[in-house]
This record gives sequence, C-alpha cells and structure tokens, in this order.
Amino acid sequence: MKKAKQTTKARSAPKKETASPSKLIDAKIKSLGDWRGETLAKVRALIHAQKLPAEKVGTVWVIKVGDPAPEPAPLEEKFLSIRETADCLNIPPAKARQLIYSGKLPATKVGRNWVVKQSDIPGCLVVSSS
Repeated sequence: MKKAKQTTKARSAPKKETASPSKLIDAKIKSLGDWRGETLAKVRALIHAQKLPAEKVGTVWVIKVGDPAPEPAPLEEKFLSIRETADCLNIPPAKARQLIYSGKLPATKVGRNWVVKQSDIPGCLVVSSS
C-alpha cells in the first residue's frame, strides 16, 4: 500500500484590515490641510447631504451640471453693415463711414466692422438674404 502524499498549504500572511475608501479619502483630505482640503470636504459634505446633484459612475462620483444653456434667442433688432447702410441711404459707403465717424449716424463697432441698427435709419427696408 502506497502512502498518500501529503500537501501542505502555504500559510498566508494575516490580512491587514484596510480602511474603507471613504475613510481613506477623508484621511487624504485632512492631510492636505489647506484650501484644497477645505473645498473637497465641503463638496463631499454637500454630496452626502444630497444638496449637490451627483451620481456614482463606477467608483467615481460625478457632479451633475445643469441642462446645457438654451440656444440664444435670435436678435429682434436687425443690424446693417456699412454697405447695406449706404444702400438704404442711397449714398456711397465712404460717405456712410464719414457720417459714422462724425457721430451723425449712430453705429457700433463689432470687431473691425461698424454696424448700424436698422431702426436708426427711418424708411429703410432691407430684405434678409438668409
């Protein structure tokens, strides 16, 4: 009769008690000790009090931001370029620029271009190309 081979199990090291992720995060926040720690602590408190909308995605908390901004409403006021203004007034564009520079024709500079409100030119009807 053959003897059964005895196998010995390797002894594993005793398990260390690991802190929960929440406690590890709290400890890390305390270790920061500056404005970052204060800010993170406030955000965590708001999330846990459910005053800050957040959801857990996997292992990460994601703060929900409000709905995206709605599209801006189209401008009710029509603005004209210098060329369109000159066409409405039946004058050359150079004369329209002179009127703007002298202050006789109210206009606004947008970037490098001047624009005039259509309402500032009485009787001017411009057909929109768009």
